[in-house]
Order: sequence, then C-alpha cells, then structure tokens
Amino acid sequence: MTPKIKKALEWTSFFMGATGMGFLLTSAFMTIFHIGRNPLTALAIGIILIGLAMIVMEVVTEKCPRCGSRLVESGRCLVCGYTYKGVPDPRGFSKDQK
Repeated sequence: MTPKIKKALEWTSFFMGATGMGFLLTSAFMTIFHIGRNPLTALAIGIILIGLAMIVMEVVTEKCPRCGSRLVESGRCLVCGYTYKGVPDPRGFSKDQK
C-alpha cells in the first residue's frame, strides 16, 4: 500500500469516526429533548460509521507484536520502544547488529 493511499485511508477513518460520534450525540439529544421521529436511526448510523472506521484502521495501521499498540512509526513502537528486526534504531544500529 502506497503512503498516499495509506494517509488517505487514515484521514477517511478519522472523519468516519468523528461523523459517527456526531450521530451518536445527535441520537442522545434527540432522545433527551424529544426532537425528531426516530433517534434509533441516528444511533444505528453512528454505530455503523464508528465500526467501519475501526475496520479501516485495522487494515491500514501496523500493530506492535509485543504490546499490540497501533502507535508504530517507521518500524518502532512509540509505546513500548520495541524495534522491528532490521530497522535501524536512533543510534544507527539495527537489531541484528546488537
């Protein structure tokens, strides 16, 4: 997957998640203030959008094999510091040379 397509899918997932959250809030306010006909429709749309955003992020992003985090940049986990095999660390050594 090319970096441009990956970046576009990440942004698409972000906007789908944000729109889904907006529909969930709309559904809550529709229920509280008795506005509109069917707040369950807005709730269902919100849940579907958030679910689709999660599926897109599962496909697009890398996952750390040690901790399972999705915060991975250029082969290095930003949570636990694990460096993938063959990727140089900040000191210039690869994991194979240590």
